[in-house]
Amino acid sequence: MEASARSSETSPKDTPLAALSRSLYNASRSIQLYATEVATFRQEYDREVLEGDGPGTPHLDTFHEIDSRIGEIRAMETQLVACRVALQEFRNWPTVLVPISRLPPECISQIFLMGSNPVDQEDPDVDQSPSCPPRKPFCLTVSTVCHRWRDIALSTPRLWSNIEFLDVPLFKYSELMLERSRGCPLYIRVHPHLFEEQYHITLHILRRYISDRDISVTVKKIAYPGDTEFVINQLINRGESPPRITELILAGEPKYGLLRSLIYPEGFDIAAPLGGVRYLSVAATYLPRCIIPAYADLVELRLSGIIDHSSTDLSQLEEILRSCHRLVFLRASNVGGSDIPPSVHSRDPVVLRSLQTIEIVDAYDASVNYFLRTLVAPALDALRIQGKASAYDDNLPAPEIGEALAIFLATSNPHLRSVSLDAVEIPRDDLVPMLEHLPHISSLRLSRMHGISRFLEALSSERLCLQLESLVVANIIYGHHAIFAPLRALIQPEDRPPLQRLIIRECKDFNPSDIAWLSANAPSFILVSCDGLFK
Repeated sequence: MEASARSSETSPKDTPLAALSRSLYNASRSIQLYATEVATFRQEYDREVLEGDGPGTPHLDTFHEIDSRIGEIRAMETQLVACRVALQEFRNWPTVLVPISRLPPECISQIFLMGSNPVDQEDPDVDQSPSCPPRKPFCLTVSTVCHRWRDIALSTPRLWSNIEFLDVPLFKYSELMLERSRGCPLYIRVHPHLFEEQYHITLHILRRYISDRDISVTVKKIAYPGDTEFVINQLINRGESPPRITELILAGEPKYGLLRSLIYPEGFDIAAPLGGVRYLSVAATYLPRCIIPAYADLVELRLSGIIDHSSTDLSQLEEILRSCHRLVFLRASNVGGSDIPPSVHSRDPVVLRSLQTIEIVDAYDASVNYFLRTLVAPALDALRIQGKASAYDDNLPAPEIGEALAIFLATSNPHLRSVSLDAVEIPRDDLVPMLEHLPHISSLRLSRMHGISRFLEALSSERLCLQLESLVVANIIYGHHAIFAPLRALIQPEDRPPLQRLIIRECKDFNPSDIAWLSANAPSFILVSCDGLFK
C-alpha cells in the first residue's frame, strides 16, 4: 500500500495536483494554528486587564507579534486564492484536451447509444475486416471511464436495454441492467439450451421486469422443435400485464442441421397473440405457428438459410406473405435451392401493396427467378438482387435473370428509384427491355457482373434511365478495361442529363489516367481501393 502511494505521488501525471493539494493543506493548517495563538493571546490580555495591571510596555511585544502573524495570515490567504485558481485551471485541462468533454450531456448520451448499436454486417458498404468482439458490454465500458460519463450512462436507460445473460449465475449483472433500463423497450437474447437451472433463473428474472413493456426477443441456437414456442409462451403467458413482443429474431443452430423446413409440423403452436410483432427474422429454422395470426401487422420480414424448399413449403411461404398486408421490407437470403420446380411459377402472384424494399441475397438463379415471378409490389422503391458471389470470384457463370426481372418490373411500381444488381447477369436480348421499365431510377449499383460494360453501354447509347444521378461500380475483376468509355459518355453525355455522382469500390487494375480523368470531370467522384482507402 505504501509503495503504491509513493508511486502515485511521484507520477508525472499527478505531481501538479499533489503539489497543489499539499500547499492548500499546509496553508489551511497554518491558518488554524495562528488563529489558536491569537485566541490565546487575547485571553491572556483580557485576564491581565481584569486583574488591574492594565496595558503596559511588556505587552507591546505581544501586540507586535500578533500584528506580524496577522500579516502572515493575510499573505497566506492570498496564496490560498492563487492555489485555488491554479487548481481550477488544472481541472479544466481535460476539458481543453478532450473535445468530447465540452459537449452537453444530451449529445454524449446520443453518442453512447450510437456506439452501442451493433454493426449491420449485411450492409454492402460496411467494412468486412475481421474484428475481435468486445470482452464486456459497451454500457459497462463507457460507465467506467470517468465520473461524468458514468453519470450520463446511468441517466440513459436505453443504454442498458440489451440483455444477453452473458454473466455467470445468478446473473446479478444482467438483473442490474434490467433495473437501470427503467421501463424502456428491452432487447432480450435467450439461449434455450442453457443448463436447466440457469434457464429457469433467467426466465424468473425476466418476468420481474418485462410486464407491460415492449420487448424484442432473440432466441439463439434453436436445435429442437418447440424451443421457440416454449420460450415465447413462458415470457408472455404469465401475469396480468404481459409484455408486448414487437420484434422476434429466431436463429437455428447450424451444427445440428435440423429444422430447415419453413414450417414445422403441427403440435408446437404459440398460444398467446403476437399481433404486436412488427419485425420478424428467421435464420436456419422454421417460422413458428401461432393459434392467433401473428403476421397481419408485420412491417419487416427477413428470411435466411431456409433451404429445404419443396413445393409444399413454397406454398406455405406464399400463404404467409399474402397475410402480410402492411409489409414494407422483405429480405430473402439463401432462400431456396437450385432445384425449385418450374410448376410453382404458374401459381397466382403474391401482391404486396405496401412493400417498398425487396432484397434477394446470396441466391441461386432458380430462387431469384421464383421471387421475381411470384411477387408484385406496386409501391416498390428499392430493389436489391445478389446471386452467389463465390461464382463470380471463381469466374463461373452467374444467374441470368433478365426475362424474370423485366416481367417483375412491368407489374410493379414504375417509379422505382433504387436498384442494386450483384453477381447476376442480364442477357443482351433482355437488357434494353429491362431498362425500359426503369424510367425513374435515380440510384444504380452494379457489382460482380461479367457484362457490366454491355450494361453501361446500353445506358449511354440507348438514352435509357434518364433520371439516373448516382452510379456505384464495385468489385469488378473481369472486363473492367471496357467500362471507361461508357462511364465517360455518362459523365459528359451529348443527349442526356449527366451523371452527378460516381463511386468505384474495390475494382482492380484501373488505368491511373482513366481515374484521373474521372476525378477531374465527374461532379462527385469517390474511389475506394481494395484496401478500403478513400482517394
